[in-house]
Amino acid sequence: MSTRRVALKVAYQGKRFAGSQRQPGKRTVEGRIIADLETIEKTGGDHNLKAASRTDAGVSALCNVFVVDTRFGDDATMLRALNAVSDCVYYVSAVGVPDDFDPRKAESRSYRYTLPADGLDLGLAQECAALFVGEHDFSMFCKTDDRDTVIDMRKVDVGIEGSLMRIDFEARNYLWHLVRRLVAAIVSVASGKQPVSKVSDALAGERVTFGLADPTGLVMTGIEYKGLEFPECPPSYLERLGAEIASLDAERSFLTSLR
Repeated sequence: MSTRRVALKVAYQGKRFAGSQRQPGKRTVEGRIIADLETIEKTGGDHNLKAASRTDAGVSALCNVFVVDTRFGDDATMLRALNAVSDCVYYVSAVGVPDDFDPRKAESRSYRYTLPADGLDLGLAQECAALFVGEHDFSMFCKTDDRDTVIDMRKVDVGIEGSLMRIDFEARNYLWHLVRRLVAAIVSVASGKQPVSKVSDALAGERVTFGLADPTGLVMTGIEYKGLEFPECPPSYLERLGAEIASLDAERSFLTSLR
C-alpha cells in the first residue's frame, strides 16, 4: 500500500516525557508518536518521523510539528484514530505535505514562559527583555553545539496576567537552552539580583552567569511555515484537550498557556 507525507500538529505536557527526541529506554514524545502510529497501522517502522523542534524534558508544547509517512488517505480519519489510542500526546491537526518537506525550516517559532509574578518588577523585566530583541550573538546565553550563535530575536514581550508573569518569545530558530537562560536573566534583573547593565555586558561577550530557568514553565506555543496552513481543530476538541490535561494535575503554566 502506498504512503504519503503528513505534518501532524501535536500538544503534550512536558513533565510526562524525558524530552521530545527518541532516547533508548526512555519515554519520549517521538517514541510515543511512533508507538501510536504502529498501533493503528502496524508497518514495523518508525514512519520516517522528523520533528520541527526538540524540547527538553519538562518543556511542554501546544504546537509542535512532526512529519510522518502514513497509509491513511484522509487526515481527519487519521487524527481520530491517533487520538483514540494516544497516551499523553494530543493530535490537534494534520495536513498533507510534499515528500521533500523539511519541518525544521519554519518561518517562526513561538514560546511562552509563565511564572509567579510575586516579587518581580514588571518595568525592570520589560527593560531587560528589550535588550534581547533584534540580532545578537547569544553565545553567553546558550549551551553551544557548534551552531551559529547569532540569532534574530523578533519578540520578547513581558506582561502580567493575574498573579503570573508571562514572557513571550518569537524567532525563526533558537539555540540549546536559549529561552530558559534568557528567562533566568530577566528574572535576575526583575528580582533585583542583577542590574540591567550585566545583561548588556553578557550580550557584549562578558561571561556572566544568570542560571537556567526551570523547564516546566516553558511551553512551545506556535510554529509557522510559508505556504502551509493547518486546518483549525474543532472548538469541542480544544475543550476536551483542556479537560484531559487538567485531569492529569498539569502544571499551572501549561494550563495558563492553553487558555
